Amino acid sequence: AKESGFIHGVKYYPAGATTNSDAGVTGLERAYPALEALEEYDLPLLVHGETTDPAVDVFDREAVFIERVLVPVRNRFKRLRIVFEHVTTKEAVQFVESSDDLMAATITPQHLLLNRSAIFQGGIRPHLYCLPVLKREVHRQALLAAASPDTQLCVASNLTLPDQMIATATVGEWRRKPPQPGRRPTVYLMLAGPRVKT
Repeated sequence: AKESGFIHGVKYYPAGATTNSDAGVTGLERAYPALEALEEYDLPLLVHGETTDPAVDVFDREAVFIERVLVPVRNRFKRLRIVFEHVTTKEAVQFVESSDDLMAATITPQHLLLNRSAIFQGGIRPHLYCLPVLKREVHRQALLAAASPDTQLCVASNLTLPDQMIATATVGEWRRKPPQPGRRPTVYLMLAGPRVKT
């Protein structure tokens, strides 16, 4: 697959973890032969990091996934590059930052801007519910601290309408004065370079 020039990584979705993932992997250990091949050919594993165990609270899925799935994979496949996609918790930030250079993470804009209280402000706001769900403010602050302060974040609301709002600032600037899109349809775009571990 790598030699084709079209495959640059492989995404892992736990079955039922997100939209249209019902046919996802039911146990990552069943895919260990594929992980061995990824390691051998130096292709990264892109991980949707949430457990789907119904006994685990939806707000704890990421932390439990780290303990039950990611730690064993990291210990078994020492040369496997892993990208922990759209991290949402301080536990994920701590795990990635304490790992070697073969571990990286991505952060989605809504998790930098909003916490789970936003889902309920002024009544239920279903457009703010997407997986992985927003978490507590302590987690949002951990993500902000982990993001490079020079990461550019564009917030665009009510596009093509007379009251459209388009604003771009660095994560550091948004930290000081978060955008307030309210209930308007909003698009978030990020532009970031790699963060270098020191």
